[in-house]
Amino acid sequence: MRGSAGRCWWAGLLACALSGAVQARSLEGCAAPASPDCLFAFQPAGSARTVRFFGSIDPADAARRDPPTQAYIVVHGHARDAARIFDATWSVLQRAGRARTAVLVAPLFQVSADADTRCQTRGGPPAQAGDLLWSCSSWIDGGRAVDAGLGSFEVLDALVEHLQSTWPSITRVTIAGFSAGAQLVQRHVGLSRRVDDGSLQRRHVVASPGTWLYLDDQRPQPRRDGEPAVWDACVEPAGSDASCQIHFTRPVTDCAGFNAWKHGLEGLPAWTSTDEPAVVAARYAAASVRYLVGAADRQAGPGAFHPMPDRGCAAMLQGPDRLRRALAYVQHENETRSPRPPRHLSVVPGCGHDVRCVFGSPQGAAALLDEGP
Repeated sequence: MRGSAGRCWWAGLLACALSGAVQARSLEGCAAPASPDCLFAFQPAGSARTVRFFGSIDPADAARRDPPTQAYIVVHGHARDAARIFDATWSVLQRAGRARTAVLVAPLFQVSADADTRCQTRGGPPAQAGDLLWSCSSWIDGGRAVDAGLGSFEVLDALVEHLQSTWPSITRVTIAGFSAGAQLVQRHVGLSRRVDDGSLQRRHVVASPGTWLYLDDQRPQPRRDGEPAVWDACVEPAGSDASCQIHFTRPVTDCAGFNAWKHGLEGLPAWTSTDEPAVVAARYAAASVRYLVGAADRQAGPGAFHPMPDRGCAAMLQGPDRLRRALAYVQHENETRSPRPPRHLSVVPGCGHDVRCVFGSPQGAAALLDEGP
């Protein structure tokens, strides 16, 4: 299903003027910058409604001469800037020479018209009749659409199946998210309903989420000279100063729900794929996951820091900003993964909370392309 060709929703008039030249250079008919011609839709199994996505290949072209062997699913942030993350990832695939062998899709978790102004990138494609709709935040933690029983975790699973059924040649899928999209991807790792049969290799890239799903009740506690310290005592990123170390313990706090869903595994919602925390933890431990965060995603200033949307007590127990929350989470995961190989977190120099900077960096490309450690 195509959008209306004559408008550029995200890129603006300049991109409209340039889009012909960009597409003429690209390897596929639908390419960056994302445009209405690249907006498609599919109907997940069990739902009478549709989900729209930007795609680098028209699904109607299922019998193409060189079918894709890899799929990239990239998930937008709170502002639902799907075109931006699509474009950032497409640039990486083009530079790496992966454009002919991969299909790139960026799903849109649409919201109702009354919520649109609160969580919408300017000029982004509005919801259409028949679309699944969420609130501005319900899709981030796998929640069900407001007008149907399908959740966003199930949408990701259905999208993987849709791509595989369209192109059976696909043997590898990477699911990546940035910011709020990274929250969805990180939680989906352990709560996917999909049972892989060995025909598909799945990877996950979690980039700059605001909060994390912890798999136990331990939380980071900065210490200096062996005594508890405040986060600001770690002037450099947490753990980088030898006199400031991060330890993990069950916090003594009046924040009673600090380990409840979506920050922990207590009280898993009825719509999740399991109510057993041990099952979620085992799935997560077995998955292939890479992490990214901008080195400047903690500072004030243009392009450096985006205000933290979650400053509740459960979130603040994870750290004061995205950088230190990421460093702490991955440190804790690696301390508890033995004897499994450690996870890798790339801290991207010079990047704040900007998907184009983070994904476009050498570290971002290595994570997306599964190169390096």
